[in-house]
Amino acid sequence: MTDSKDIQNTHKSHKVQNHSQTLIAQFSSPLPPPEMLASYERAQPGLIQKIIEMTEAESNHRRELEKQKLLAEVNSLQRGDTLISRAQIFALIIAVFTIVGGCLAAINGAQIAGSIIGTSGVVGIIGAFIKNSKREK
Repeated sequence: MTDSKDIQNTHKSHKVQNHSQTLIAQFSSPLPPPEMLASYERAQPGLIQKIIEMTEAESNHRRELEKQKLLAEVNSLQRGDTLISRAQIFALIIAVFTIVGGCLAAINGAQIAGSIIGTSGVVGIIGAFIKNSKREK
């Protein structure tokens, strides 16, 4: 039993007086070592098949949960990309309107107000590009 590759730690203690023996084994695979499975089968016929089926069901369940988690993350990223694209379009529209508004105000004689309005549109566009470039790093 101790020569299996799945056994990581084995501890034996012997009591000379009572002739008792303690064996502690730890293994890391989802299934016990073959020697242990054989002893289970001797104790109750058909138990190996049940253990294997339970292990397969647990593995399938874990894979399905990991798949659902990954799909949820992908969907979240796609929604985030859609929202960012939509926000950029609206920001562009607002910036164009402020620049055009500033130009119209300057043409109609309000040069100071037009320059302030137009500059705010340009600053908004530049600020958005700087913010997005910092976020991607």
